[in-house]
Amino acid sequence: MVEPPSEGTHGAMLPNLIFSGPFQVPPVSWNPGPVHAMMLVLYPEAVTALTGRDMGAYLDQTVPAEEVLDSRWLELCEDVFRAPSDADRFVLIQERLDAWWQSVRPAGTPASNLMEDWFRAITLRAATSGIGRSIRQVERRIRAWTGQTQRELQPLIQIERLYFNALSARKEGKVDWAGMADDAGFADQSHMSRQLRRLTGFPPAQIMRLIDEEEAFWPYRVLAERPLSFSKAISEDSKYSVHN
Repeated sequence: MVEPPSEGTHGAMLPNLIFSGPFQVPPVSWNPGPVHAMMLVLYPEAVTALTGRDMGAYLDQTVPAEEVLDSRWLELCEDVFRAPSDADRFVLIQERLDAWWQSVRPAGTPASNLMEDWFRAITLRAATSGIGRSIRQVERRIRAWTGQTQRELQPLIQIERLYFNALSARKEGKVDWAGMADDAGFADQSHMSRQLRRLTGFPPAQIMRLIDEEEAFWPYRVLAERPLSFSKAISEDSKYSVHN
């Protein structure tokens, strides 16, 4: 990992199996040469349900997986390492996770992979679950399930909306950042730019160009093709990879 990302200082080499919690800033990883990696992406609420771990304890952290995952998860990871191909690895992950998830899946979990739909569903469930319906109690539930507050999650929803709006606008040849900032729920274009820089490290026009041109921005291209799914494999040949 590059610690801190803005200074480009290479930290200690990571183990082969790692766990990353929710990130409020874009982490950056560095490799001295080609590397093959597989990443399983889950919403923090799902990780809490599947592991019993409080995601707030791992906010902006990457740690050895053994610190978080129990023997059931580690056995799956070992089987994934031993599988002969990525196709076989996907089958292993999907078959086992499907069974695990069905046993703990909260009622009302949306089928959509969009973060905005997930955010609405979890907010509604927090407001109608347990004893007490005050704003503070709703906030506590959301933080316990996701590791972040409703206020901290909101900019992520707005950025997701902005990205899809920008993709549509670019196809139509009508890129109006001020209008898209308003549509995405920002106070104005300056507010949008500040939040985008904070969460991605780049202003709007630059990050759209980087998504098109730079290998390190592959997660955004995957998101454009299909809203975040629960797993995806990568074959990374560049030295730097920016994950959001």
